Amino acid sequence: MKKLGMLLVILLLALMLSLASAAGYTEVDTDFSACGVHMTLPGDYSDLQGTVRIKSAGIISYEPRMYCLDCMYSAMPEEEMQAFMNAVRDGTVTDEQYLDYVRSYVYIGCLIGSDAGMEETARALQAETWDREKSFEAGAAGNLKFYYFAFPEDDYHVGYDAFTAKLDQALVDEINVLDRDIREAVRSGSFFEPHTEISAAKGRTLAFESFDLDGNPVKSEELFAENEITMVNVWGTWCGNCLKEMPELAEMHRAMREKGCGIVGIEHERAWSSEVVEKARAIWAEYGLEYPNVVRPETNEVLDMIQGYPTTFFVDRSGKILYEPIEGAVVNQYSKVLESLLQGMTAQETDAGTGEVTYRIVVTDDDGAVPDVTIQFCDDRSCSFSDTDEDGVAAFTKPAGIYEVHVLEVPDGYQEDETVYHTEEGSSELRLHIVKEP
Repeated sequence: MKKLGMLLVILLLALMLSLASAAGYTEVDTDFSACGVHMTLPGDYSDLQGTVRIKSAGIISYEPRMYCLDCMYSAMPEEEMQAFMNAVRDGTVTDEQYLDYVRSYVYIGCLIGSDAGMEETARALQAETWDREKSFEAGAAGNLKFYYFAFPEDDYHVGYDAFTAKLDQALVDEINVLDRDIREAVRSGSFFEPHTEISAAKGRTLAFESFDLDGNPVKSEELFAENEITMVNVWGTWCGNCLKEMPELAEMHRAMREKGCGIVGIEHERAWSSEVVEKARAIWAEYGLEYPNVVRPETNEVLDMIQGYPTTFFVDRSGKILYEPIEGAVVNQYSKVLESLLQGMTAQETDAGTGEVTYRIVVTDDDGAVPDVTIQFCDDRSCSFSDTDEDGVAAFTKPAGIYEVHVLEVPDGYQEDETVYHTEEGSSELRLHIVKEP
């Protein structure tokens, strides 16, 4: 669990600030699209003395591909936790105090969607131990299987026995109830290919006007025109994972230049000041970064879809996003994607018959077009997602071929459609009909 432990140390603050308390809940109905599970917790948790947190960490590994849902419990009451979070915001918490706070949690369980077997997944997580009797394979979707690891231990979190040994019986009872209810919810959950809003960015155009750290105006069209392919890395000075990959990005940029490609950094800060600018410049100098770095524009159709940092795009000279955006610091994955895209461009140059097609998935009911239907569009390696617009259309730009299509989510008042559809050779439009609830 070392990878999860490090991920938690870096990201836990952001997660805790964004989550609601379990206090007051009589039913927790959760659709974790970024992890690929919908599940409902059956209990009444309104009188918990401690705090339960259930949060999708999204994708945490690409080889094997793994998505993580954390189910955690802290003996710290909600009011005390909120007071601690306020102290964190005020900057009055030491690193050791923050680590003590992290260690106040126990993993009741982790749900992992993985394209590897359970034991290989555990090895990839570097899990030290977990409760094997309570762990199980929960379901499957596409190439993923979903495994539930009960009470996993890592460098920052102990298992059930060590954690409960120091607690009052009332808190132990809470953990036991949550352990039972979470496992019940996972067993009866429904599973699907994980997706986030940023997944729909592939095929769109990334365009912006901004400034560099010296205040000079920059335009994306000018930056991208210099490269066959540009890797756009969105980062922040506050992001530990972003800083961790900087040395490798410096080396990667130099290698990319030899192939006619390059990197552009887009820096996202919660608030800009002269101190932040100086800190960013110092980071650029420390790691010897030579590629352009610009300030993230305040509003942007694509960049506003980002949910985690770093997030990395690959675009052509026009700014068209060529590959599903990559979330997380995974430099080896960047290199593989770049090589794949370059090989694909070479193949297209030698095969005039190869081109891309914009597939239109049109969804209607008896009264006409249906907006806000989530469509899943898959080939044999990956899936893309998009919601239908006011005309009932979800569009996907892909190489010509046969694709598998699913109606992933329908608006309230409609029956679920579990039919597996396929595009037809020679046709770029597929029309689907959904039915209203009686």
